[in-house]
Amino acid sequence: MTDPKYQALGYGREAFEGRDYAVSKLAEDQYELYVNEDFIGYKTLYHQLDDLRDVDEFLKRQGIDDFSSKLEGDHYYIDANGENAERVKEVLEVYCQNR
Repeated sequence: MTDPKYQALGYGREAFEGRDYAVSKLAEDQYELYVNEDFIGYKTLYHQLDDLRDVDEFLKRQGIDDFSSKLEGDHYYIDANGENAERVKEVLEVYCQNR
């Protein structure tokens, strides 16, 4: 049954059927980026098609493949090996400033 307040506005059940409201973004999502536990900056997802995997893809386009990433709440952790870690940090600092 449709909520009475929507019925009062003239919206019946058919106005909501077949729509997937669970995937709609209501606001921006913001994540803190870390490289080897060091805070780098923020990644904000402005659009519904934005994704945290964009960070991984950006690193790969920069020629950096030797890393792993994981999401814990609103923290996105990137683990890079010792010799790559400083380059990953530098690249992501620029990425965060430009986004």
